[in-house]
Amino acid sequence: MITRRVLVQGAAAFWSCILVFAPLACTSDENVQTATTELSTHVKTPTATQIVVTTPRLTPTSLPATVPTPVAPSPTFTPAPTPTPVPTHPPAATTTPIPNQVPTTTPIPTTLPTATPSPNPEPVGPTPTPTSLPEPTVPPETSHFIDNDDCDDLTVQDRLPTIALTLRYRDVELRIDAELADDPVERGQGLMCRSSVPDNTGMLFKFSSESTHGFWMYNTYVPLDIIYLNSEKRAVDALSMSPCPRPAGAGDTEWHTKCVSESGQYGAKTPALYALELPSGWLDRVGIPLGSFRELEFSW
Repeated sequence: MITRRVLVQGAAAFWSCILVFAPLACTSDENVQTATTELSTHVKTPTATQIVVTTPRLTPTSLPATVPTPVAPSPTFTPAPTPTPVPTHPPAATTTPIPNQVPTTTPIPTTLPTATPSPNPEPVGPTPTPTSLPEPTVPPETSHFIDNDDCDDLTVQDRLPTIALTLRYRDVELRIDAELADDPVERGQGLMCRSSVPDNTGMLFKFSSESTHGFWMYNTYVPLDIIYLNSEKRAVDALSMSPCPRPAGAGDTEWHTKCVSESGQYGAKTPALYALELPSGWLDRVGIPLGSFRELEFSW
């Protein structure tokens, strides 16, 4: 485009120099440039058959009235950009899974649950004072001896002197009136031939030394619980014992053999200095499991 314009301008300047015989105008680059500028400003858009050119005013020399018809430049063809194909169906969006996704809404139940009080409420305020059970309702004197031939030759025919023991378990405190058996004869007889052993009563056995002592239920007619204690009065073992009366028609040897055989499960597994016999099941009835013997505290 630029090359063709320069050719037209050069031809116009050549003819101008020859026709007017103006060497000064032909040799002056400044006049040629001025004439070229004015000519380009007066060129009209050519029609399909010819190009009309308006005669420019040249300073100082005018161009001839007739100017050669320039050749119309060929239009430059610029190819249209190839359009990027657009898919008819857009690809499905990629979804990134979210681990442990929690729903944004939580269903609200139509009926609210009824509040249930805690089975073990936290204590408020000062620690409650341990509860003391009432004194025994059955006097110890109601524990009497059985009247039969096997109990006629007992060495001790009366109750032994008692001492007051205090038993504590969590918020429970008990008083026990226990007969004290502290010599071999008293310990050998124990609670034989008793018709009953009332609640809050029992018998405390004190040995000469700490050892793994054993008990039997020979000629005994009431079930008993026994708790073994060490020299610090801490419970080290506990179990239940069943009565061992004479079987019907059994002789003394057979009876002894039976009671000795059953006594194998009544011995202490840990050395003890004391043994406390109580009515069977009484501690459980007042809320003290016999299996929780390690939590028991004794004093006297």
